[in-house]
Amino acid sequence: MSALFISDLRKKYDNGFLALNDINLSIDYGDFYAILGKNGAGKSTIINIIVSLIKKTSGKVFISGVNLDDNSIFIKSLIGVVPQDVNFNQFESVSDIVFNQAGFYGFSRSFIFDRVKSLLSFFELWDKRNTISFNLSGGMKRRLMLVRALIHNPDILILDEPTAGVDIFSRKVILNFLMELNKLGKTIILTTHYMGDVETLCNKIAVINKGAILKELAMKDLHFFNLDKFFTIKVCSVDKLLSFNRFKISILDKNTIDLHLSNNDSLNEFLYFLMSNNINIFSISMRNNPLEDFFLNSVINDKNV
Repeated sequence: MSALFISDLRKKYDNGFLALNDINLSIDYGDFYAILGKNGAGKSTIINIIVSLIKKTSGKVFISGVNLDDNSIFIKSLIGVVPQDVNFNQFESVSDIVFNQAGFYGFSRSFIFDRVKSLLSFFELWDKRNTISFNLSGGMKRRLMLVRALIHNPDILILDEPTAGVDIFSRKVILNFLMELNKLGKTIILTTHYMGDVETLCNKIAVINKGAILKELAMKDLHFFNLDKFFTIKVCSVDKLLSFNRFKISILDKNTIDLHLSNNDSLNEFLYFLMSNNINIFSISMRNNPLEDFFLNSVINDKNV
């Protein structure tokens, strides 16, 4: 049994817009799973259907074997969600926010006290338990949202851009906490476009574009893919390149281009073209990020783009 199983999930709005087109996903217990996509690709729509914020058009969603259609209220007890934006009452104390969240699931303060203390201590917030949350740093607010999402011990933790808007130190702290949480067996689903977070945290990924899953991949298999290559090249002038369509080129500024080479393209051929046209080359750098290249290749080669 999967922690999350999605079959032929579709979402079509009244205006005819197809937000999700036959999504199929299976996420195992203990996975740290990333759903990667551009803004508007469909990441948030999947999450909003899982948490019953919007209704699906068709398809099936199972959380820990429970059908969303049969018991959406019970399913809410099986998941914890950390949205991108802070959404707790910032005029309450840290401990009150967590205790009140526990109350939504029927836990009394006396019953849940030990778990509140344990989670706040784990996320280094116990000393801040009486602090009004408005006075917390951005990173502490993020950690408080994690505590709140975990207070009822959900089967699955869903994170939407968990490190967005936090400083470098807070980001490292949050990532370390999430890695430790996953090592303890928690199933975590991450929606993001921060490739660095995915490389640090995740064991599996899916790329979504225009409401469809393009590819799924175990991170350990990333090196098996024969990926296109991306170069940033500085030249004396890009004017002579404006009408050149032999290669995929993006003009960044008057002296800089991005070059996309497929497996059949030759860098030497492109450099020969530059020299033949008296275009001086100042520098060439190759982007060496396998995950980013995998994502870009998946989206660029999507026939629906």
